[in-house]
Amino acid sequence: MIPIQRMMASWLILLGLIFYTPVLWASDVVEVLPLTNQILMLRFDDGYVRHHTRGERRDNEWAVINPLNLTAADLLNSYSIVSTDD
Repeated sequence: MIPIQRMMASWLILLGLIFYTPVLWASDVVEVLPLTNQILMLRFDDGYVRHHTRGERRDNEWAVINPLNLTAADLLNSYSIVSTDD
């Protein structure tokens, strides 16, 4: 396989492992992108803000947060990258 196809296969496997591995349940994985051929960028969603609607008081807003466990996210053994063709 050419390097781009190998990288795409690795992404798909990584995404599958991230979404099916209960390592980091606090945040949602939004995006996985390659920065180089050896570095991946992971983007997490930690929550959202519920804003007031028309007719509601302005202070009727709140944040729904699921903070990322930075200790676990920083550990290399929290992630598994598997490739079937390497």
